[in-house]
Amino acid sequence: MTVCPEPVSFRHKIGDVLLLSLLFLLGFLARFVFVPLMPLLEGELRMGHAQAGSLFLWMAVGFVSGQIISGFLSSRIHHRGTLILSGLSVGGVLIFTPWAHSLALLKLLLTALGLAAGMHLPSAVATLAASVSRRDWGKAMGLHQTAPSLGMVLGPLLVEGALAWMSWRVLVVTLGALSAGAGILYAWKGGSGAFPGRRPDIASLGDVLRLPGFWIIVVLFGAGIGAAVGVYSMLPLFLVHEKGWAPGPANILLGLSRLPGLLLTFLGGWLADRLGIRITMGSALILSGLALVGMIPAQGRLLVVLVFLQPALITLFFAPAFAALSQAVPPVRRSIATSFGPPLAFVIGGGLFPFLIGRFGDLGAFSTGLLGAGAYVAAVSALLPLLKFHPSADAEGC
Repeated sequence: MTVCPEPVSFRHKIGDVLLLSLLFLLGFLARFVFVPLMPLLEGELRMGHAQAGSLFLWMAVGFVSGQIISGFLSSRIHHRGTLILSGLSVGGVLIFTPWAHSLALLKLLLTALGLAAGMHLPSAVATLAASVSRRDWGKAMGLHQTAPSLGMVLGPLLVEGALAWMSWRVLVVTLGALSAGAGILYAWKGGSGAFPGRRPDIASLGDVLRLPGFWIIVVLFGAGIGAAVGVYSMLPLFLVHEKGWAPGPANILLGLSRLPGLLLTFLGGWLADRLGIRITMGSALILSGLALVGMIPAQGRLLVVLVFLQPALITLFFAPAFAALSQAVPPVRRSIATSFGPPLAFVIGGGLFPFLIGRFGDLGAFSTGLLGAGAYVAAVSALLPLLKFHPSADAEGC
């Protein structure tokens, strides 16, 4: 019978942590490679901006569904099996996606892609928490969580470099093959996660959903994800159609602008320890929202500065936000809250944000969409004084 593993040092688990980080990175690239490709896809599939934004909404719905069913899967095939299945499924779906010649089929495949990628995170976090000693959680989780920021940098640069040598279809198929290969590699070499997950407890979920603090966190997280991921998804279209940039320079700017965020990943936690969780979260939301609004009239160097500044500012939000989520619910309900809170918020920030910005773009008003997004991101900080914390406790293992 498989039992919960004994946590060991980060040094002894570095190989598995790197493999999990690779799976996470490829799953992220699989979804967000379509951001720099979107100006090209709009022309090829004759999509409007709202239809382009709706693709990210469907991926977000799939991603949330994948995170929810991950608990049921891991209780049957263990976390290791779920991680392998996620990598293989991402690869398989991605290989077929370039051959979708209708918007309806593309939506279906991207929903499936989101679902496949969504299965990874709950099992990866559970595997790292159970396999690595508590004193090394920061190293293990920090390395794993660099994947989204790194993916945002690599995605646009990869597209610009690869399209000089291959078609976008070949690029997407190549990413699919790499993801499937990473799943096979983890099946061969990855030893962590060979224990079952806990099935989602519907009664406990009901207790969490009745907590006002949980919903405040979901709204705050939705704004943060919208400022980070939702805006990122539509920024190339804004730069091309509203600011007159060519797709190549727009994608290069998009990728390079995420480098400061990659470097500032841990600064948000440091600031939260010194200034407090609420002050750090609120400052990041307000300043990032103002930077979004500032992009509307900006031109030239000022626009470039704001495109770099805005994602760096919102990066400071997430470390204290995860800490706030852990403290907003009783400790016994923490795992349920972290399983359902960020996925629900992702539908808002990663799905509705790009869809609504695209809708305004179809009306010839990308600037109005960004204005609404920036104002919303800044305004939700007014909810922070209403957020009440429960005492939290640290624990390691399963």
